[in-house]
Amino acid sequence: MLFTGEPLFPLTNPALVSVPAGFIGGFIGTLVGQRADAKKYAEVDVKATVGLK
Repeated sequence: MLFTGEPLFPLTNPALVSVPAGFIGGFIGTLVGQRADAKKYAEVDVKATVGLK
């Protein structure tokens, strides 16, 4: 087993902590992350719609 000690949050449903933490992490990642290139996005969008590789 990976972890056999006491849990960090002694809850019956750990999703009460992990799901909001994941959303907060995703939100911060979008704020900190780099902006996408609009020209490259349009190119990939057309290729995905048409089915080209």
